[in-house]
Amino acid sequence: MSKTNVGSIISLGCIRGMLDENESSRPKNPVLQLVRVNPGAGEQGGSRYKIGLSDGFELIQGIIPEHLIKTVCNGKKLDRGMIIKLTNYNLSNSIPLQASKNTSKYLVILGFELVKDVPLELYGHGHLSDDTERSRTGISRPNPIQPQQPPQPPQLRPPVPSNFGINSSHNNNITPQRSSNKNSDEGICSIDNISPYHNKWKLKAMVVQKSDLKTWTNSRGSGKLFNVTLMDDTGEIRATAFNQQADEYMNLLELNKVYYISKGKVNIAKKQFSNVQNDYEITIEAGTIIEPANNSVMPIKIKINPVKISDLVNYEKDNTVDVVAAIKEISETTQVMTKNQKMIDKRDLIIVDESEFEVRLTTWGQQVNELRHIDIGTIIVCKNTRVSDFQGRSLSMYGTSKLLIDPNIPETNSIRKWVANGGLKIETKLFSGSSYSTGSINSPEKTMSQIINENIGNNEKAEYFVTRGTVVFIKKENMYYAACPNEGCNKKVIEDGENSYRCEKCSRSYDHVEYRYIFGMNISDHTDSMWFQCFNDTGNTIIGKNANELNSMKENEELAFENWIDSRYFKTYIFKCRAKMETYKERNIIKYQVMEAIPINFVEHGKTLLDNIKELEGL
Repeated sequence: MSKTNVGSIISLGCIRGMLDENESSRPKNPVLQLVRVNPGAGEQGGSRYKIGLSDGFELIQGIIPEHLIKTVCNGKKLDRGMIIKLTNYNLSNSIPLQASKNTSKYLVILGFELVKDVPLELYGHGHLSDDTERSRTGISRPNPIQPQQPPQPPQLRPPVPSNFGINSSHNNNITPQRSSNKNSDEGICSIDNISPYHNKWKLKAMVVQKSDLKTWTNSRGSGKLFNVTLMDDTGEIRATAFNQQADEYMNLLELNKVYYISKGKVNIAKKQFSNVQNDYEITIEAGTIIEPANNSVMPIKIKINPVKISDLVNYEKDNTVDVVAAIKEISETTQVMTKNQKMIDKRDLIIVDESEFEVRLTTWGQQVNELRHIDIGTIIVCKNTRVSDFQGRSLSMYGTSKLLIDPNIPETNSIRKWVANGGLKIETKLFSGSSYSTGSINSPEKTMSQIINENIGNNEKAEYFVTRGTVVFIKKENMYYAACPNEGCNKKVIEDGENSYRCEKCSRSYDHVEYRYIFGMNISDHTDSMWFQCFNDTGNTIIGKNANELNSMKENEELAFENWIDSRYFKTYIFKCRAKMETYKERNIIKYQVMEAIPINFVEHGKTLLDNIKELEGL
């Protein structure tokens, strides 16, 4: 090995600081010497190197993914004695190997640089293996200070091996495994420490979201799955069970209950299919152990940004919001048929908050089952619930929504006090489902010239208005798109085979699609004309057929399609609209969207105009 003063290069004694619980206090870009490099395949898939690093005084174990080594080293092999600088690293609980209350840490290295790419003499440790063996037996080798030589640092101290005692003697049966031992919190790993490089973890977490059991069939076969979102006081992570494990664990895992979970497979999270805030996700396998933490109260750390119910008018249809509210009314459970011909449970709640507004909340499937024992006045937290304009405003839970029942979090304190002081007895306000109530309780009516001259929509927030106009032109090209048929999804699908369509959001393929409108049309009144965009609900009103029917007409008889679109011209409506500034090709433009089109009842409309005239005459 090369003779170099390693002590002048490495960050002497930095490992103690790297173990600090306060991440901001840990040393940035520490320089360490490699004292062990062992390549091997990871149990969770992929290869990684197990390494030992020295700061001249202490030893810490770590893991580097093989792909990172190839990127940084450019084909060069990592070797014992090299010096590296850590540019990005995390700490995780190491795996105990024998019964002990001590839990050491190891590094998960996410970024590093080569400081010395040739092996150098180990600083103060000519024979690491000898030192390691002596430290295990309690024998310490003296390090005399020689004349004209710097003092040698103490011998390296490897982590104390210990044993993962709980559930260590299980076999990998294909049925769910439950330990007969009493559960304890010893050796628990927090969610924020879960990674593919930490194999023998054990979680204690609460189920805060649970999907229905879903099935799929495509060219590659068929199967079933369900997923849950697990949460503790450090974060959240998604866990998914497939096929036999889905059947086994579907009834075991219940919403808002706490479980011990171990022996699952950790993968990189597929962000396009989930909004759970974690870089990793868990697959429940045949050897996974899931045990109820009976009578256990779980502190959770949920990140929410709650809005008052009265402020829902400021959120557009299909936006998602977080709401903290109390239950005022509970309807009976009903069943509805989905688009894919399946029956699903549905239950409506009326919820209220301190703003003294109430709104209808619709729950589906598993959420209905978990609400079977709730009472009036129960506090709930709805995370990622979808806004609808039904009856002015309403809310609906869907696949990635989370429903927490009576959670003990700071965000519920004010509404608990409001309910305790008689808040449920106050007469609450309803959102208007009639008049011109899209966007605000009383949206103003504007002519086309007023919309243009007043520059409506030239703000950071969307503006809402009502206008009366006549449809004079509809863009016939690309009037609709092929959408996911799953209830509440509506995302665009892609073809992945003959009569097979894949929705990336649902991570599922279907043998059919639902077509949905999205087209532009020109509306005119006596003052001017403007272009507006229409989506599915408005499109059904304007076109007079749904997008599936129109697509069938276009494919089978082009002339009939053309004539039908022409027949929709010169019809007059009251349009509830939204205007919002958007950036397109580095230019700011105002886009106008029709939220609702109401056919005019000319008799009633004439009476309204006469009343307006009489009111003006009185002035």
